[in-house]
Amino acid sequence: MSEFQIEKGVPVQTKRVGKKPRFPFAEMEVGDSFTVPITARGSVTACAIYWERKTGYTFVCRTTSDETVRVWRVPSKEEQQR
Repeated sequence: MSEFQIEKGVPVQTKRVGKKPRFPFAEMEVGDSFTVPITARGSVTACAIYWERKTGYTFVCRTTSDETVRVWRVPSKEEQQR
């Protein structure tokens, strides 16, 4: 006899795709920006590069005078040509 119990009629769970994004890149329009603590600079920069590759959007990260990092969505080359 098997140590596993076979069950019938159990519906398949929906697939969970990824986790909740840490930064709001998907919601941003050209001209929008947000800030993060300077300790998150590496993480937010890496995420911006990922989103640029995934979507073709362009993001700019700059350290501000109050020790935060501000991230802007700027027009991509394709959007500038329109």
